[in-house]
Amino acid sequence: MAFCTEVEDVISMSLTAVTSLLEKYTIDPKQIGRFEVGSETVIDKSKSIKTFLMQIFEVYAEGPARPTGGAAAIAMLVGPDAPIVFESKFRGSHMSHAYDFYKPNLASEYPVVDGKLSQTCYLMALDTCYKYFCYKYEKLEGKQFSISDADYIVFHSPYNKLVQKSFARLLFNDFMRNASSVDDIAKEKLSPFSNLTGDESYQSRDLEKVSQQVSKSLYDAKVQPTTLIPKQVGNMYTASLYAAFASLIHNKHSELV
Repeated sequence: MAFCTEVEDVISMSLTAVTSLLEKYTIDPKQIGRFEVGSETVIDKSKSIKTFLMQIFEVYAEGPARPTGGAAAIAMLVGPDAPIVFESKFRGSHMSHAYDFYKPNLASEYPVVDGKLSQTCYLMALDTCYKYFCYKYEKLEGKQFSISDADYIVFHSPYNKLVQKSFARLLFNDFMRNASSVDDIAKEKLSPFSNLTGDESYQSRDLEKVSQQVSKSLYDAKVQPTTLIPKQVGNMYTASLYAAFASLIHNKHSELV
């Protein structure tokens, strides 16, 4: 697991990441048209992290966050003619009101966490986003989508076991939508769960276990290469997804060209 010392916090880590990006690739701050910051870590309950980072972009006249699992900051430059292209036309989005992770005591920086509910919320969000993604893909491409069509799949990574469960959940979604999209072994083992309601499926330990078993070979091929940094560093919260993406680029860069 990664952690920062008592002299570091979310501000200093973010400053380091952004400065490193600009210096490493010789980027003129004047070329940056928009600046976005995402974080789940609080250093000041009223002052935005972005205002601290704007010190890097300020024009001058000439002349402690405490991580639960891991700690990391990632900076990315988004612009035209980039070596990595993000396709947004298939995007699926989801949000809901839930008390799985929140801060009821404003005098404390530490959240209240309902771990079981948080996992269910994650899987519900995954289901909804995947449903919309598949719907848009079918509408625009004229054919159904399944996880077999993806070379690699990158997940937000609070902890690796949840990533494994999430990929298994996608395979179960494929089975429920079109049983012919999974192999015969998966079809046979998942069939007993086909009549579960959505809520029942989130609570079924048997389904969780079986779906992970039948998806393991696909997980090893399509997801395992994305888990290097998250497994080494731990839960990076907002940065977790991008650390997983960086892991994929590191492990499979020659195949992604």
